[in-house]
Amino acid sequence: MAIGFPTMAERPDLRVPARELMSMWPDFMHQDPVANVFFGRVRDEHAELQFFAWDDELEQVLAEGETVPTAWDGDPETLPSGGLDAVLEA
Repeated sequence: MAIGFPTMAERPDLRVPARELMSMWPDFMHQDPVANVFFGRVRDEHAELQFFAWDDELEQVLAEGETVPTAWDGDPETLPSGGLDAVLEA
């Protein structure tokens, strides 16, 4: 098995629409109003930071990784108290 990690920018043909992807997640994942607003934007505006686990032999997506660009100085005390929502809103 040869697994690669192309980005959405490199392989837009592998991207599943956010609406379809969301339907695969358990219901509790849909309960965050901030993530619901920004999820699609992160995928659209930062395709170079979103990636797939791609099996070359099976020619199949095994997983999709979603990342959020943010700056952090490495000090736990400076992390936003609002967690992921605060990062998305920033």
